Amino acid sequence: VLEEEHNLEKVLNIFIRVNSGGTQLSYSDILLSIAIAQWQDYDAREEIYSLVDDLNLMGESFNFEKDFVLKASLVLSDIKTVAFRIYNFNRNNMLKIEQLWSKIKEALTITVRLLTTWGYSRDTLVSNNAIIPLAYYILRKGNPKGIITSRDYSADRERMQRW
Repeated sequence: VLEEEHNLEKVLNIFIRVNSGGTQLSYSDILLSIAIAQWQDYDAREEIYSLVDDLNLMGESFNFEKDFVLKASLVLSDIKTVAFRIYNFNRNNMLKIEQLWSKIKEALTITVRLLTTWGYSRDTLVSNNAIIPLAYYILRKGNPKGIITSRDYSADRERMQRW
């Protein structure tokens, strides 16, 4: 079958279906490859996998994956359309994520540390994506490390815990 349409999303889905003979690649593997190709100062693969490992080792452990970090990065970078689609992994968006990477990484780390103080782990966190709004809030507050334990942020913690 010859595909004449130039819809990159459709091409990617066809590739994933047809690629059964080689190493199986997921949708997020392809999107990560796009990020890797476009980041200039950081090694996107190393940074993202390292962050996933670090987050999963916190507290009683979690079950985060690279797709979570990629999705969260879209949101935390204030990219207008945050759908987990190939068109969002364009050069401008990837460069924006890379420029904000240290802040994104810090916000996700602080958020997961905060979750551990509330008793969350892989067994009790129903949806990993549910913490993205918390990370966004923490990032917009300037990633204050004191938000985890400081009395200055007790109202913030109470508010976030109710979300």
